[in-house]
Amino acid sequence: MTEDEFSPWAEPQIARYAQAKTRAGAWNPEEALANSHENFDRMLPKGLATPGHHVWVARDEKTSERVGTLWIEMRSSAAHSEAYVCFVEVDEAQRGKGYGRAIMDAGATAARRLGVASMALNVFEDNTTAYNLYSSLGYRTANRTMRLEL
Repeated sequence: MTEDEFSPWAEPQIARYAQAKTRAGAWNPEEALANSHENFDRMLPKGLATPGHHVWVARDEKTSERVGTLWIEMRSSAAHSEAYVCFVEVDEAQRGKGYGRAIMDAGATAARRLGVASMALNVFEDNTTAYNLYSSLGYRTANRTMRLEL
């Protein structure tokens, strides 16, 4: 992703994340957008120059047309290293054409080259399309967060 592409990409993602966290019951609607901005700014304080973060625009191999985006964060501990998928999206007009699988496969290839042992991600419960894609790619549930509204 280029600097020129970053801001037009970031704002809609911040709004979508706020909506997803609200739907999941994690944030109230009045605070969701501010929380999402805070979270985004904490994760990417230097934008594309933030160390350990990689944000790519996915393009069709034949036409070079933009088809989606992928953002991964490199995470390491003494025992393990992984690429964490912070955000992946296929552009709306390109959905259903296999690009989601291709983007995730390309991300795994890039993560291997960057030297990590695994990839991890979070998927919201209501996003069954994404959950099914990740399952078909070999991702397995590592934990679940459950909530009881009181």
